[in-house]
Amino acid sequence: MRSKLMYLRKISRLCAAGLMMIFFSIQHAGAQTPDKPERPRIVITADPELDDNNSMIRFLLYSSDLQVEGLIYASSGFHWKGDGKGTKWFVPGREYARFGLDTCPCTSWRWAPDERFIDNAVDAYGKV
Repeated sequence: MRSKLMYLRKISRLCAAGLMMIFFSIQHAGAQTPDKPERPRIVITADPELDDNNSMIRFLLYSSDLQVEGLIYASSGFHWKGDGKGTKWFVPGREYARFGLDTCPCTSWRWAPDERFIDNAVDAYGKV
């Protein structure tokens, strides 16, 4: 009987110690609290093509859950500035030649210098 009682005490001490360890590890693990939520930091790069534009709009809907560090105008492998001499360029199978677009040969495949698609999306989000 005595050994059984000692065994139960040992088990209860181990359980109590385990619960305390779990409690303290949760507290020190940086668990979010309503008064101090931790939000992931994020930087977004996007080009003005339709897929990135739509992704930017969708991202803005969830941006309050994140710490947005930057929104950057970017370019893809399909965008090129040209040589500044008016030389026309065309590569079959590239994005500007797909789906019957046939917009090239052209001297450049970049957005306008005053492109504002990110600014426009942020402004629209601000109004909403």
